[in-house]
Amino acid sequence: MDEIGTWTNQKESLLFLSFKDHTNYNLDITMMSLYTPEIDQTVEIFLNGNNIGKFTLDSPEQKKYTLTIPKELLIEEYNILKFKFKYLISPIQLGINNDNRNLAVYFSKIDFYK
Repeated sequence: MDEIGTWTNQKESLLFLSFKDHTNYNLDITMMSLYTPEIDQTVEIFLNGNNIGKFTLDSPEQKKYTLTIPKELLIEEYNILKFKFKYLISPIQLGINNDNRNLAVYFSKIDFYK
């Protein structure tokens, strides 16, 4: 994990979640892609297999994205929040630095609230 957040290094990332209350939740995600102007990164978000959002990351800046998690999609046990990314690329391929890790998106904050 980096100092403030974490990079994804696979085309899918999972979070296993347990919600205290069976109610609608809001989800704020602050993220940015390893940006290249040739290809916009897309992030599809699923909860328990249901698509709940899709975002296009088309700039090098961090941005906050918000979506709603409907209470109808929550289950009593653990819930699976899945992020699917369009592509992986390394900073060395982009001439940014010598980091050869294949990366997709940098998450600096994920916040759930009612």
